[in-house]
Amino acid sequence: RWKTNDNAITDAANEAKDNVKYLFTLDKYIEPLYSGTPAAILETLPGLLNNIRMMHTIARYYSTSLRMTTLFRKVTDQMIANCRAFVEADGNMWDQPTASLIANLRTCLEVNHQYQEQYRAVRDQLAASPKNKQFDFNENLIFGKFDLFCRRVEKLIDMFCTVEQFSALSKHNLEGMDGLMANFINIVSDFKRKPYDLLDFHMNQFDRDYLEFNANIHELESSLQGFINASFEHITSTEHALSLLRQFQAILQRDSLKDDLESKFMVIFQNYGLDLETVQRLYEKQKSSPPTVRNAPPVTGNVMWARQLMRRIEAPMAQFKENAALMTTKESKKLVKVYNKIARTIIEFETLWHLAWTKGIEAAKSGLQATLIVRHPTSEKLHVNFDREILQLLRETKCLMRMGVDVPESAKIVLLQEEKFKNYYNLLSYALLEHEQVMAGILPITAPLLKPHISELERVIQPGMLSLTWTSMNIDAYLHAFHAELMRFNDLVSKIKDVVDNRLMRNLKSVAELKLVELPSEETFTLDKFVSIQEKHVRDQAAIMAAKNVEVEEAMQDLIALVTNYPTKYTSESIDPADVQKLQAHFSRLMYDAVLNCTQESLNLVKRRVGSRALAGFHEKPFFEVNVELQIPNVIMNPPLSEIQAAINKCSRTILGCSKRLQVWQIDAEPGKPRRSVYEVVSKDREIVRVVLLLTGSVEGAKRQVYEYLNTFSKYDFLWKDDKEVAYKSFVDRKPTIEDFESELRKYVTVESEISRIPEKHTIGALSLETAPLKVAFKNEANAWKSQYAENLHLQAKQELDHITTWMIDMNRFLKREISDLDDVRMAMKYLSEVREMESRLDWEVG
Repeated sequence: RWKTNDNAITDAANEAKDNVKYLFTLDKYIEPLYSGTPAAILETLPGLLNNIRMMHTIARYYSTSLRMTTLFRKVTDQMIANCRAFVEADGNMWDQPTASLIANLRTCLEVNHQYQEQYRAVRDQLAASPKNKQFDFNENLIFGKFDLFCRRVEKLIDMFCTVEQFSALSKHNLEGMDGLMANFINIVSDFKRKPYDLLDFHMNQFDRDYLEFNANIHELESSLQGFINASFEHITSTEHALSLLRQFQAILQRDSLKDDLESKFMVIFQNYGLDLETVQRLYEKQKSSPPTVRNAPPVTGNVMWARQLMRRIEAPMAQFKENAALMTTKESKKLVKVYNKIARTIIEFETLWHLAWTKGIEAAKSGLQATLIVRHPTSEKLHVNFDREILQLLRETKCLMRMGVDVPESAKIVLLQEEKFKNYYNLLSYALLEHEQVMAGILPITAPLLKPHISELERVIQPGMLSLTWTSMNIDAYLHAFHAELMRFNDLVSKIKDVVDNRLMRNLKSVAELKLVELPSEETFTLDKFVSIQEKHVRDQAAIMAAKNVEVEEAMQDLIALVTNYPTKYTSESIDPADVQKLQAHFSRLMYDAVLNCTQESLNLVKRRVGSRALAGFHEKPFFEVNVELQIPNVIMNPPLSEIQAAINKCSRTILGCSKRLQVWQIDAEPGKPRRSVYEVVSKDREIVRVVLLLTGSVEGAKRQVYEYLNTFSKYDFLWKDDKEVAYKSFVDRKPTIEDFESELRKYVTVESEISRIPEKHTIGALSLETAPLKVAFKNEANAWKSQYAENLHLQAKQELDHITTWMIDMNRFLKREISDLDDVRMAMKYLSEVREMESRLDWEVG
């Protein structure tokens, strides 16, 4: 028994070793089933099947039908596991891109197909050698699960293809598809909520849900078919309908929908016949004046219109030709005849326009023989003489070539020179614009002097107006000479303008704006200060005016020299001396006007200040400060009005005298003859004389107001006219009391207070009357009167006080006597009675 067991164990060990030896040869082919992809499995399938065949043929123990079937089942199970892992590698199938998911599922089907093909190939190969062991295994056990798995995969492919189809349809945003897409999304959402694994082919619930999904999709497809039928019921454009049909064909892959789409070709083709009629009517209506693209030249516009009509009927016909079944019908043959007729008419229209344009090319090219520049007959303005027909020829050639139309060589040659012609046109336009600006910059007063220079420039421009054409070879040299002479003439004009603006007109403006008097509006002058300031200011301004006059005269000479010394090569004209004298006379007159304006404004400034009055809302300071003084017996103004008037007269004469140093320009006078002073002309001007005469009586209007103001102080004339001694003696003769003295002193205190309230300044016209000296004099006189009464009152009071003091001494002596008898008593009582009476009287008098 032990030996039997030992033999059994030995046989089992040998069997195991033999099995391991053969199974180990399958290791490298089995490995991709666990770690590889379906693509790797497909590569190893031939080797795997060949090794299993070899093992089945020569293995001693493992070649039994049961073991080989088990091996094949395990291989199949691992292939299914690998395919499931491959499909789910990128996550949940609903979250994966549909196109890549369907490709992965198709790969799984390919693995099953190749697996079974390889198995049958090996089986058939063994069957060809009956002596060898055959693959007579139960194929249902081997491939049954894989077939079930692949049927599940096929259903998933169908389902996800449907999802992909409707998703693509929703992306095209077709109008009216919103409701259908909403229903589709609900169907897919319901399926997504199913709790089972889609690849679990043992789960039969999927089959029931799949049937329900297909039923819902069938209803959705019926609605979609209705939508497609409605879309093609009212076809507005054949091209649009064909485009829509192509979109549906590219999206809808289900057989039920494909057949319906094929039937729409006939509907569109019938509508195409209406399009042909529409194009024919449009052609007949618009052929005389076709609508063209904006900015398109005429020939190109007509050709484009014809080609647009041709394109409208040609593109659909090209698609209809591809449908052989459609083109064999009777209706199609009639429509083809109509199409050919319309196409021939449109092509003839295009050909006629092209031939007419070709014949007109030479006529358009004749514009290149015109001169470069032409002068306008009325405005004398220069223009570039470029024929617009050339530009149109260039545009037509360029546009037609872009459209692929054959263009004659002559038009191509002109087109090759387009850049040159446009460059010359731009350069000439710029040169003439510069010429116009330079001519516009010539000052009118200097234009007569520049006649020879303008003639020089015209001689340089003349070849472009007489001999040079657009085909000439020396246009570049002409443009260079034109620009050089124009720049030279522009330089002369700029220098003349600079001299006139900065040396002539600026100095003339400075002279015209000179103020020959200095009268600050916020300052008041004393007479002496006014005279000294004006004399100094007038001297300074006269020197400036003389210097400006010399500068203007020198600038005039420089201007004439600048124009005279300008070299000319093409003209012999010279400057007319009369024009030079006119220019000198013009600026001489401007200089005189500037001096006249300066003098008149200065005199008017003095007149305004002298005649100034305090107006409502505006208070200008008085011109002169004068003192009001007391010169007994009168109140006077110092300085008097006569001196103020004399100072004003002197100021006006000084202003006029500024022009004495200026000499009138010598234009056509004899050499050596003394030149007149500008003063001789200015002093005779009517306005100047009028202002000077007004200034000679400028303060007369204030004389009456001044006298009235001075008379207001006559109420105080008693202070200096009455004799103080006589007045006091008359007062004393009236035996005045203390109250009388007090009343008299209060009278002068009141007068003194009134004097203090007199304003320090009083303005009359341009005069500011200073009352401070007068107030001091009045107060001194009032104080003299107060002193007169106070001194006499003090003297009288002293005398009375001395009398009282003497009486008191006597009474004191009397009362000190000794009383020896009744007489002494009576005397003492008498003295006491007198003391009481004196006390009462003093209390009453002194208070």
